[in-house]
Amino acid sequence: MRSKFLLLGCLAISCATRAELPVLMPQPAQLLGAGTLLPIPKSLRVAVEGPDVSRHSAALQLLAQFQPQLQLRQVEPAQAQLQIRVRQAIHLPGPDDDESYQLEINQQRISLSAHSSTGMLYGLMTLSQLIRCDSSATANSSCTVPAVTIKDQPRFRWRGLLLDSARRFIPLADIRRTLDGMAAAKLNVLHWHLTDDQGWRIESKAYPKLQQLASQGQFYTQAEVQELVAYAAARGIRVVPELDLPGHASAIGMAYPELLAWPDAVLDQQGIKALPAERRFGVFAPVLDISNAATWQFIQALVAEWRQMFPDPYLHIGGDEVKADHWLANSKIQRLMQQQQLADGHALQAYFNQQLAQLLQQHQRRMIGWDETLHPQLPQTTLVQSWQGQDALGAAVRAGHPALLSAGFYLDMPQPAAYHWQNDPLLVTAPLTVPADKKQQLQFGYSLQRLNGKPVTGTVRLYQTKNGQWQGSLAATGRGVVPAQVRVWPLKLGAGVLQVRVDADNYLGPVQLRFSLQQRTVASAQALIGNHSYLLELDAEPYQALAATAALTPAQQQLLWGGEAALWTELASPELLDTKLWPRLFVVAERFWSPAAADTTAASLPTRLIELDHYAAQIGLQHRAQASASLQQWAARELTGESGALTPAQFQALQGFSQYLQPLHYYGRHHLKTAAGRYHLDEPLNQLADALLLEPPVLLALQQGFAAAPACQLPTDWPVWQRAFTQQRQLLSPIATGSPELKRLLAQQQQFSRIISANSQPAEKASQLLQLLQPAGEVVFAPAAAALDWADRCAAQTQ
Repeated sequence: MRSKFLLLGCLAISCATRAELPVLMPQPAQLLGAGTLLPIPKSLRVAVEGPDVSRHSAALQLLAQFQPQLQLRQVEPAQAQLQIRVRQAIHLPGPDDDESYQLEINQQRISLSAHSSTGMLYGLMTLSQLIRCDSSATANSSCTVPAVTIKDQPRFRWRGLLLDSARRFIPLADIRRTLDGMAAAKLNVLHWHLTDDQGWRIESKAYPKLQQLASQGQFYTQAEVQELVAYAAARGIRVVPELDLPGHASAIGMAYPELLAWPDAVLDQQGIKALPAERRFGVFAPVLDISNAATWQFIQALVAEWRQMFPDPYLHIGGDEVKADHWLANSKIQRLMQQQQLADGHALQAYFNQQLAQLLQQHQRRMIGWDETLHPQLPQTTLVQSWQGQDALGAAVRAGHPALLSAGFYLDMPQPAAYHWQNDPLLVTAPLTVPADKKQQLQFGYSLQRLNGKPVTGTVRLYQTKNGQWQGSLAATGRGVVPAQVRVWPLKLGAGVLQVRVDADNYLGPVQLRFSLQQRTVASAQALIGNHSYLLELDAEPYQALAATAALTPAQQQLLWGGEAALWTELASPELLDTKLWPRLFVVAERFWSPAAADTTAASLPTRLIELDHYAAQIGLQHRAQASASLQQWAARELTGESGALTPAQFQALQGFSQYLQPLHYYGRHHLKTAAGRYHLDEPLNQLADALLLEPPVLLALQQGFAAAPACQLPTDWPVWQRAFTQQRQLLSPIATGSPELKRLLAQQQQFSRIISANSQPAEKASQLLQLLQPAGEVVFAPAAAALDWADRCAAQTQ
């Protein structure tokens, strides 16, 4: 019998209930609806109309996988409660596909229409986020969906994730799970980094010593690659491989050292020898001998093999961090440079890229390369991917190249999700404005001392308008200028000393510069990148106006095709993969999919991210399970109770405490390991910092509480947090004797409670909180950073 209504046993709208709409991430382009919840049966009748209906089964299977309470039954369209219409079946996703869809949910049915099967998939992924099911398994139990109308399409055509399988091999099961999550987030490109100094991860039948000698026995067979490409395609995801050339070539030198450019002095001394396995991380000298015909035969053969495995029209050639030292010390390379009238290593690499682009064109492939490939002679069809930031991105599109943004989306470099969310590919290239009604303008040069001993330098400019408001900009040498929020307040009334705080998002992350200012004399300078502090030197300089930068033309804006998040694996093992990616990758996906108009405020982002954390776990992503397992392993090794093992109460306290901890933001951990000589593949990723979720819901709620608290008033939930802190210390202190790191962090937690509860001046609180943010290890007590802003707001108000 045909059912006219979705409502279970209801023929009137009175059976519906009112509730807030579920969180959607990415946010759709258009959403209309009153939030009325409609019940649907757990056994849902589905019909798909359109060409090649069999191609749509993977999308329906994914919906069933993400909503395991549902049972989908294929029926005729007239009987369907979920009715789907598709105009085109896409067998292989491409860069120009129509990914739009329309979803309408009312009391009669759920209707989904899309131009393509990929659009259908994305509509079902949105539906998956809208459905809420109870956990009972009774015959009368049900799920609900809100009555909404959605018209949706992506803002950018290229929405990707780079996975680095070269440094650390990632098993196929983990990649398949990641592809499922990418489909849920409406990401459509897997950029697969398969070759680097540390390893070669793909089978070559033409050059088999690559996997035999340079993979440590961990590589993907050609059959496995083809299966994964098909798995991705069924989820609307293109697989774009990266064959890193001509640098990052140490793995090639392990297998075929005769293809490298060797300095003449080395050849005279020892001849050609295979390179040892490269276990360190960094930028190394080995580079291909591009004057050698055998090198071009090698590249030709590999491209021919990869073309058979990867049907996508694009192939990434890397091209980053090429050191020219061995080229310039090789007489054959020098003769080539003279013949081609090439002035330096950059010109030589540009020559190589021209030849490589022609080779790829012969195989019907278009070239992608990192920033360093950009050169006046680079073929216009080359897509440039920017890891260096806004200046490089702007230079690429102004030179007429399509471009992608990855700077600001590095997920191996822990940053707040809000930082990624605000990193708009179009806005980062926008010119800065300087106020016309300036009362004064100040300029300071700065040097920020990083934990690896290498400083970042630049300029901070401050403007005070005639109405007393402040604004500014922060420039990093060679990395562009970004707008800055400037807050200024008297340190002490009548003393003429101002406290200055400058906040800006640049390529380092969310940067904060703090200093006191009397006349033009600076004191007490300190910097923060995210959740920890750095030494800062500031010197007053004569003011120099910012160089004018033209806004991108509409045509140049069209060349910004989107971007890619990146997960490099120096500090990310397969056992920790999901903790680095989820749920934060949904935030990056929203930046690539949703309209810019949705960016009015980031205030709701923590609440939405908390909900997405639950959804990510529901659909099978393993971030919670991986963090818990890693924490258990760390506790078993580092902590002992009276009986030798932690009690359930003690481990529960440790889990609760870990929710308030974070690894150092930015490259803090990488730099500490570099300084200590521990930045290599043999460094075990089993420390407390490795076991932490990056933004657990408990921490997000605390950060929200401090942000929402009125100035100079404690957050509403402060007594709750205090009790939790006390209980955690009582249970963990007795077992922390063998772990100096845990002892330090518990002591910082206690200091934090005292600072917040003390009846002290806000400036004193801020100073004490800053002390807690000094990196004494790879882990920080994260609430101190949230409370710092709370203390500053109070200081500004009381003065």
